[in-house]
Order: sequence, then C-alpha cells, then structure tokens
Amino acid sequence: LAVVALLATLAAPSFNEQLARRRLEGVATDLSTDLQFARTQAVDDRDTVQLVTENGGSRYRIVNAANATLKTVDLPAGITATNAVTVTYEQLRGTANAVQITLSNTRTSAQLRLDTNAMGRVSICTISGSLKGYTTCT
Repeated sequence: LAVVALLATLAAPSFNEQLARRRLEGVATDLSTDLQFARTQAVDDRDTVQLVTENGGSRYRIVNAANATLKTVDLPAGITATNAVTVTYEQLRGTANAVQITLSNTRTSAQLRLDTNAMGRVSICTISGSLKGYTTCT
C-alpha cells in the first residue's frame, strides 16, 4: 500500500501537467473552429464579422457589423487569451487582418498561438516547442 501511495504521489504532478496541456489544446481547437465560424458568417451574411477577445483574455465574442453578438465564449478557469485582440473578417472573400492570439494556462508553462493570415486561414503553433504535435512558432 505504501508503494502504491508513493507512486501516486510521484505521478500526480505529471498527470496534472498533462491534463492542463490537454485543456489548453481543447481551447485552441475550439477557438480555431470559432474563427472559421466567424469567417463563414461574414461570407454567408455578406457582413463584416469580428472575433474580439476581452475581459482580461478570459472571454471572446463573435459580433457582426451592427455589434450584435453571435456567440460568447468564457474560457475555462486558468486559461487566458491575448486580451483586446480583434480579428475582422470581410464579407466578400472572408479575408482577415493578420493577428496572433496566444493561449496560456496557469497550470502549465506550455503555450499555444493561433495565427490568422490575410486569407482568413487559421494555424496553431506551439511557443518554444512546449507542446509536441505542433510546429514551433516562428
């Protein structure tokens, strides 16, 4: 029983780190999907649509040109995005301003960054190679 307790004590920090990284990856995937949703809405509605990070980076909203909220997402506790970033999608071709949004989790040193390019495409990279399976941000 003592050996099991010792192994559990040693494994708990590693498990918590892994869990925090997976939550960060989940939020990055959701944010990437919502950026594509905003782009699609802009083209479908023939209206400018924006994704705006706010509330200290703990929330983002998707709004149209009339400032009507299409979607609001509160990030899980401990996860924050770069605050006060606005990605604007144009209605004609879904083009966007080039923006970088960094996601952090207070429970891990790993960070992910989402980049939008002028064509409105989204890519995810890892800062300093802190997460396997992603390219390192340049």
